[in-house]
This record gives sequence, C-alpha cells and structure tokens, in this order.
Amino acid sequence: MRILVTGGSGYLGSAAVAALRARGHDVVTIGRHPGVDTAVCDLTDEEAVHKAVRAVGNCDAVVHLAARAHDFRGLSLDELLMANTTTTRNLITALRSEGRTSAVKFVHASSVAVYDLLDGPRGLTAAQVPYAASKLQAEQVLQAEPFQSLSVLRFAPIYDRTHMQNVAKRVFLPGTRLKLRLCPPPMHSLCAIDRAVQWWRAAFTSATSPTHSRRVSTS
Repeated sequence: MRILVTGGSGYLGSAAVAALRARGHDVVTIGRHPGVDTAVCDLTDEEAVHKAVRAVGNCDAVVHLAARAHDFRGLSLDELLMANTTTTRNLITALRSEGRTSAVKFVHASSVAVYDLLDGPRGLTAAQVPYAASKLQAEQVLQAEPFQSLSVLRFAPIYDRTHMQNVAKRVFLPGTRLKLRLCPPPMHSLCAIDRAVQWWRAAFTSATSPTHSRRVSTS
C-alpha cells in the first residue's frame, strides 16, 4: 500500500513512518523538512500543499499527523485553528483538487481533548479550550468528505521511555520529585507510543463503517 504521511518527521510521525515501512508499505511524506520529507511544503499554505500532494502522486491512504500538539499554552484560538484546522482543510482541498478523496483511506490523529467540548455538562467554550476546539473543528472538516473510509483516532497524551514529559507533568509536583495525588482523578489516561502505532496500522483494515472515531489510551 502507498501511504502519504503528514508530520512524518515529528515524534509521532517518525514512529508511524518507521512502523509502516517495516510492514512493507511505500511511505511518502510532506512537510517542512528538506532532506526528510518527500515533498516540502508549509501545510498552512494552500497552494504549497496542493503542489506537494501533486508531487508525491497517487496514494492508497493518508495518515494525517501534522499538528500543534505541545507547548500550545498561550496561543490564541486563531493561531491553533491555523495550525490544526486550516492545515487539515488545505490537505483535503489538495486531495479533492487531484480527485483523490473518494479513493483514499484517511487516518487522522485527533486528541482526547475534544471531549472537553463534547462533554455537554461541563459547558466549556472554544475560547476556554482553544486546542480542543481546533482539533474538533478539524474532525468536522474531515467528516464532510467522501473518503473511502475515515478513521479518527482520539489519542490520550502519548509517551515512550525517552519522551516522558506527558507522564511527569501528571505525576510529579513541578520542580520536585514529590508525587501528586490528583483528586478528582484525571479524565483521560495516557497512551504508549507502541499502542498508538498499533492503532495506526489497524485503522487501514479494521474500519467497520466509512467513518468512525475511537478514543485511544492505555486502558
């Protein structure tokens, strides 16, 4: 299978690319890193994304991992919408322009953060949780397209043995080795990167309907 990956040079993307290639898939990437990405573009630039998608040619599937996922505190809603929603829309526009949307299986990395807005009783707004809003709006953009199949994977914060920041900030008092006792307990668990990779691979074969969403964590 020929698979297009966005964000293939990042933490999640590099793991996905390695896992997919290990299983014999032909993987091409688009992104901002010359010498790493197959076609170089800024995903916030609609025309550049179109050129990159055209350059890599036909693909059987798309794994969309490019996003702003860390160090986003302090960013405005507009900035996060540009990083996470506009980039998704630009990718779809490029695929549509090339006549590929109905021909590809699309796998999208979303976040459990969207439940901050989907949990009605909490009554949170996009202005209060801009990251969640940007991820949820990206999902909504995707759900309007006639993909062969669409898998939206809502990941809990991901970690491995060398990337423990998502674990440490939930367990230790900042700047100390004192463990925190969280009351009430956090709403969402964590997700080991190996588990995330398993779900990326499974998404190509396990879809039971054209569109489905799934929460992915260690539980």
